[in-house]
Amino acid sequence: MKDQALTQLKDLHLPTQIGAWPLAYGWYILIFLILFFFFTSVIYIYKYCKYKKPKRLALKKLAALELVYQKENNANQMAYQLTMLLKQVSFAYFPRVKIASLHDKDWQNFLGNKDWSKTLTRLNYQKNINEDISSLFKPIKYWIKNCDKQITLVTG
Repeated sequence: MKDQALTQLKDLHLPTQIGAWPLAYGWYILIFLILFFFFTSVIYIYKYCKYKKPKRLALKKLAALELVYQKENNANQMAYQLTMLLKQVSFAYFPRVKIASLHDKDWQNFLGNKDWSKTLTRLNYQKNINEDISSLFKPIKYWIKNCDKQITLVTG
């Protein structure tokens, strides 16, 4: 009888394994947060690079202008090109309407009313320049690097 009862017993059935799908709500939240931070950081990096692009290009152009000045030593043309470079950078970071009308004293004030800005403005109004302007490149480079940090803007 004992053998007969043992033969009637069936094997144990293991429950089905728990699958990966559907995920628990916590996983969906985690995936959403990861994707949100990824796309937000990509957008932020893109905007940052786009914002800094005019500075990078201006600094490259300034370095090229410095090399040209060292070779040709043409101060008349270089004073004009440096002023145009500063205007282009200013257009990228400040309202075009305010910058386009600046000249002479207003332009000097906008640039910070430093000795180099006075010299550059004066040289733009001279016909023949007989002085060395190589000392202007370093402060112009500094101004380009920090131009977006200016708090006040000349209002006219």
